[in-house]
Amino acid sequence: MSRGTASWLLGVGLGVLLAAAAHGGGAPEVDIPRIVAHNDIVYLSPARQGWEGLPLGNGTLGAQVWQPDGLVFQFGTPLSGVYNGALCRLRLRTTPSMITGMRSYSQRLSLHDATLYTAIGTDRGRVSATCFIPADADAMLLRYQDGRKEVTDRFIELEAWRSSAVRSAEGDVITMADALKVQGEPNYRFAVAVAVDGAIAAAEKADEQTVRLRVAGGRFDMWLAVAATRDDKADVVAAARERLAALRRGEGGRGRSSFEARKKAHDAWWRQFWTKSFILLASDDGTADYLANLWYVHLYAMAAGSRGEVPP
Repeated sequence: MSRGTASWLLGVGLGVLLAAAAHGGGAPEVDIPRIVAHNDIVYLSPARQGWEGLPLGNGTLGAQVWQPDGLVFQFGTPLSGVYNGALCRLRLRTTPSMITGMRSYSQRLSLHDATLYTAIGTDRGRVSATCFIPADADAMLLRYQDGRKEVTDRFIELEAWRSSAVRSAEGDVITMADALKVQGEPNYRFAVAVAVDGAIAAAEKADEQTVRLRVAGGRFDMWLAVAATRDDKADVVAAARERLAALRRGEGGRGRSSFEARKKAHDAWWRQFWTKSFILLASDDGTADYLANLWYVHLYAMAAGSRGEVPP
C-alpha cells in the first residue's frame, strides 16, 4: 500500500465515523485496547543508560525507568523541571543482580494502561515487576516477584545527590526531603516516602547519599508517595508520610487488595482517555504504521507529562 493509499483510507475511515455519528448511529465498535497495544514500546534487552529509559507519569509526577543491573527510577515534576532538577532516584537492587545469568528479557511500556511490565528469565529462576504511577495520586506502586534461588539481598534504595537533602530511615519507612531553588522564586520543597507490604523490611542508612529498605522476601508490593509545595511553612515530610499511609491503607484494606484497587482505578482513567480518539494507518513499507506509532506515543507522553501547573 502506498502512502497515498494509506492516507486515503484514513480519510475514508474518519468520514464513515463522522457520518455515523451525524445520523445518530454513533461510531462503530472499535477494539481500542488492541489498537493502542499495537503501539506499545517493547525492549528485549535492558536499557542500561538513563537516556534509553521508558517514561511513566500522571501529568504531575513522572519517572524515567532504566536497568543497568537493578531497576532505576528517576523522579521529576513539571515544577522540578522549571527549577532545573530531578527529585531523587530509587533503585530496586538485588545480589546477584536481576540480570546475572540472564536468558530472556522483556520490558513493555503498555500505553493503554500506562504501566511498565518487566519479565526476566535467568539461570536461577524468573523475576517480574509491574509498576505504574497512579492517574489520581502523586505516587508509584510496584509489584515485585522474584523466584530465583540463592538471592542473598534485596534492597530498595532512595538516593539524593544534593548536600541539602535530609534522609531518614525509621522502622519500615524511608524518607528523603529537599528543596530546589531558583533566584527570585519561592523554594520548591518536596519529600518522598517509601515502604513495602507483603514482606518484612528494615530501614537503614546505606551511605551519606542513600537510605534503603532491606527486604526479606521475594514477593512484595512497594509504595512510594511524593509531597511537594512552594509553601515554606508546610511540613512536606509529614505530608508524604500521610500519603504513604493512605496508599497502603486504601479502600480495600492494607496490602495486596489496596494495590489492586489502585490499579483498577488507574486503568479506568487511562481507558477513558484512549476512547477520545484513535487512528489506524498502514502501508507496505511501514511508514504509515510508524507515523501512527508516533501519534500514540505522543498522546501518551502528553497525558503522562502535561497535566501539572506548568504548560508543556
